[in-house]
Amino acid sequence: MVNVLAFAAGVPSIVIGAASEWVFGVPIDLLSGHGYWWTAAMHGEFGPGVATIWHSHVIGVYSAFQNGWIVALSAIAIRRIQRIPVWAAILTSLVGFAVYIMIASVFVR
Repeated sequence: MVNVLAFAAGVPSIVIGAASEWVFGVPIDLLSGHGYWWTAAMHGEFGPGVATIWHSHVIGVYSAFQNGWIVALSAIAIRRIQRIPVWAAILTSLVGFAVYIMIASVFVR
């Protein structure tokens, strides 16, 4: 369970984090003339509309997509390894993910 959660959390973080910075961040930095466009957009330097869209994007992609990916990949792995019903694998994955988030939040803060 821990191996599955570590893999499911690590791979999307590396791919999305690296791709978003190099593929989107660098060209937007150059086009906008700001040193770091991400921060400028979040602080509303391009207007409140852009700030709202950018906050929605960050929450949607970085939080919802990655957490959904972790739960789904964990459930698939648990289902295949333990040979339990899908609902039980999803429930086990959600409980494991909740423990993972609690442990991570304790050690991070």
